[in-house]
Amino acid sequence: MKLLVDGHEALARIARGIFPLAEKASDEPTADLLTQALRCASITLSTARR
Repeated sequence: MKLLVDGHEALARIARGIFPLAEKASDEPTADLLTQALRCASITLSTARR
């Protein structure tokens, strides 16, 4: 379980770091993909931490 949580936390950190670059470049497909990845990571983390 710890590996799953660590992986999703890393994914969220990376996605949050890349998101401003996608916005600055007006790259909507990448921003949408990052948003979906953050949602998925958030749901997984909230479920795993119960």
